Amino acid sequence: MHNITLRELMDLEAHLRLEGTNITTFNHYSRECQDPQLKSFCQDMSQRRMQAFQMLANNLSGSNYQ
Repeated sequence: MHNITLRELMDLEAHLRLEGTNITTFNHYSRECQDPQLKSFCQDMSQRRMQAFQMLANNLSGSNYQ
């Protein structure tokens, strides 16, 4: 377990919100794209942002707060 400060917790929560917005945005773009390469790029970026989101959430759940 990691000890983090309240400020670090707030930063992690803000980053999680940002990643959530990125996921939603790339999913929207992939649905709207007509170009297959651009659609594939947006889907890939959405998956990468989801992985980052999950990694942050997993680290957050195993942390102790100071």
